[in-house]
Amino acid sequence: MEERFDVLNPDGTPAGYSCPRSEVHARGLWHRAFHLFLVARLSTVDGRRRLPHAILQLRSHDKDTSAGKLDVAVGGHYAAGETLSDVVREVDEEIGLFVRPEDLTFLWTQPSEHETQRYVDREHQDVYLLRRDRPPSEYKPDPVELAGLCAVPLDALAELLEGRSEAVDATGVFRMVVGKSARFVPGTRSFSAADFIPGDHEHLLRAVRAARASFSS
Repeated sequence: MEERFDVLNPDGTPAGYSCPRSEVHARGLWHRAFHLFLVARLSTVDGRRRLPHAILQLRSHDKDTSAGKLDVAVGGHYAAGETLSDVVREVDEEIGLFVRPEDLTFLWTQPSEHETQRYVDREHQDVYLLRRDRPPSEYKPDPVELAGLCAVPLDALAELLEGRSEAVDATGVFRMVVGKSARFVPGTRSFSAADFIPGDHEHLLRAVRAARASFSS
């Protein structure tokens, strides 16, 4: 049976009914989503410093929305009737990390709209912050949902999103298909602003600034 989402009004208030996921995206109906901005203080490649990093996911190329783009570490939808206590399961399902609602710091709820020829995705995204000082190699990314999980220094990510640099190096694990099986292998890749979800740069930059403030407090 297809997953159902609670429909929202444009201002984020409940519309009072639910619809199947495909209908929500086909009609461009507003709905709730969960976003986790995961950060860590990690050693640099030379091991001389420990810097604040963002842990980002590379979305699977098979996703129905924003395929193959860099995104926050975990993102998911609230199914009809679900609360935060339910949707945090997405963190374990996508990257193999068990968390409880009380582990998360709520940042804000933001509206987000993405439109293509195939769908119109309108979400009110609840954004949470979590710090875990673990490199991407210590997680277990879902090979169906993710094409990679990588770490980017917060300062370098801010420079890219602000247009002050053209690319950023991300170190982590990336999915490779060997025969009929997929596995994640360590590596470093360079990404430009075009590799992030179009229209989300300001949202992501806002989260980067909030994360940087949390490290300095």
